[in-house]
Amino acid sequence: MMTLEYSSPCQEIKYDRSAELMRILWRKETENMTDGQFRKELEARLEFLEKAKTRKILMDCYEFSFNKPMSTQLWLMQDVYPLYEKLGVGSMAVLKSAVPGVACSLHQVASKNFSGILKIEFFDNLADAIRWLRVS
Repeated sequence: MMTLEYSSPCQEIKYDRSAELMRILWRKETENMTDGQFRKELEARLEFLEKAKTRKILMDCYEFSFNKPMSTQLWLMQDVYPLYEKLGVGSMAVLKSAVPGVACSLHQVASKNFSGILKIEFFDNLADAIRWLRVS
């Protein structure tokens, strides 16, 4: 059963303890988000992740529209995604953004093959993302 763990105008985080699954829903309000707000949203997520010890993440980026500056993309690649691996996340299914430039940016950042522990796949629909997470 999913429980709401965090909510802001930009994102919602739910967690299913029995499935070790964190579901992140980025909201349309990300179009007005600043770089500082984006980083705070990720810090809130990482704080919860440290406590939850989840193994799987379903990230719904369909309404995500924040176009990250290069410095933030580097921060994600160098600090955030390796931390996911360190905290034990093994699989991340990402529902693609409907905003073309943002979708490309998300794919670019997440497709860097860190140590290979964290498997990341991108999906056009939620059903395929959930199916992949079940078997990953």
